[in-house]
This record gives sequence, C-alpha cells and structure tokens, in this order.
Amino acid sequence: MQPEKDSNFHYALRFSDTHKEPVRVVRVRERWNEQQRVGKEWKSREKEQNWF
Repeated sequence: MQPEKDSNFHYALRFSDTHKEPVRVVRVRERWNEQQRVGKEWKSREKEQNWF
C-alpha cells in the first residue's frame, strides 16, 4: 500500500482497500515546550510528535 499525497500536502494512507466499509484514521499532532538544564542555565526547546 503506497501513501497518496492529498491536497493539504500530507500523506494519506488508504486503509479502506482491504475492508468492506470505510475506515477512519485519526492523525494527532502534539506540540509542547520542554525545559532542559545545560550547565547552570535552563534551555527551552519546542517538541513535536505526530502519530496515527
């Protein structure tokens, strides 16, 4: 199964090919800031995670 590129420039997977009924997939994009101590200073770093 090859991903198809949709109009929003994201890749869409066609899970319905092997199922009789349409299958819905939820894509989640989480973003947060993480604090990390480097020497005597605290550094803030943006983090992001994407999952289906």
